[in-house]
Amino acid sequence: MKNIQIKILVLLVLAGIGLASCKKDGDIVVVLPKAGLNAGNATNYAINVYQNGTRLNNLGSIGTGGQSGYFSVTTGTQQYQIKQAGPNNPEYLISDLALQLDSAKNYSLLLAGDPPDNVFMLKDSLPSVADSQATVRFVNTLPGTINLDINIGTTNYPNKAFGTSTEFSGIASGDYNLRIYQSSPTKLLIDQTITLTAGTIYTIFTTGTLAGTGTDKLTARMVIN
Repeated sequence: MKNIQIKILVLLVLAGIGLASCKKDGDIVVVLPKAGLNAGNATNYAINVYQNGTRLNNLGSIGTGGQSGYFSVTTGTQQYQIKQAGPNNPEYLISDLALQLDSAKNYSLLLAGDPPDNVFMLKDSLPSVADSQATVRFVNTLPGTINLDINIGTTNYPNKAFGTSTEFSGIASGDYNLRIYQSSPTKLLIDQTITLTAGTIYTIFTTGTLAGTGTDKLTARMVIN
């Protein structure tokens, strides 16, 4: 019994400390509404992302073809900075832009190059799909005026302009040939094999350039949301 009384006393003391920290002189703690923001990197260098000057990806820089996963960020209009990481150009500012995010919504912020118009944001709206399906979308991150056609097995997404995406849609799990074409005139640009797993959400985008070689070779990237 004595041990139980001591434990109860400790809990009451801790609760009192918690209340004191949450409420001082009658002040009420304000919890700001949050949104989810996922940063994707379609450049050939690593990046860091900031909200109002505070770095979001604290566990490491976001490499080529990678993404951050969803950060919980303050909603409303906030200022976001994207900087190049690495020893060659430490913290080189690529973009500083104001973005409006709504509460309880998820967004993807994609960087496709240095000019400000190569940064764009998408709202991530997920449909209900069958348990046997994966959920997939394609984002055109190839800067320029070339539209792209995407083929995943028998699923086709035609004529996507730079900075736009398909809707998320359900595709049966399995192995597929992923083919990406220049829309007009039709020209095959990418032919890769991908594996889709049921219950998994994917975003497919490109890195590299049309005439690129080595690290600049045009390549399809698939990340899990």
